[in-house]
Amino acid sequence: MLSYRPSELDDCSYLAKHIRKADLREITDTAGHSPLEAFVAGYNASLRPLTIVGDVPVGMAGAVPVGPSEGVVWMLGTEGIKADRVSFIRQSRGVLNEVCEPFDWVSNCVDKRNTLHLKWLSWLGFSFLREVENFGINKITVYEFARVC
Repeated sequence: MLSYRPSELDDCSYLAKHIRKADLREITDTAGHSPLEAFVAGYNASLRPLTIVGDVPVGMAGAVPVGPSEGVVWMLGTEGIKADRVSFIRQSRGVLNEVCEPFDWVSNCVDKRNTLHLKWLSWLGFSFLREVENFGINKITVYEFARVC
């Protein structure tokens, strides 16, 4: 059974070494970051980063303030999420509510090629705002998404 807790800086190293291929592709194609850079940046910039755990950490999420009422929400994970998909799905809404609490709304973008992420975001209640071509360092197509908290 998965649960979540406040993140610790040490979680970043473990998660970076075990990052899912789809998440690695997305951070590489959009920002050009290494997994460790992405986790540490998210950890440092988020108001309340949370780590999803089973026996070991399997993911981290947070929301970075970009205005008085807006946050950029993010989540990166490992293949360990797949080990207990049902528990992950059930925990997702709680994690989202926790990281979004101080904001009126949150947004970000997602790689158009990642259909699993698109379905999950839709299930979480996000709206897809527009398709953006030539996004990021490798000029991929993404969808902007947002949700009122």
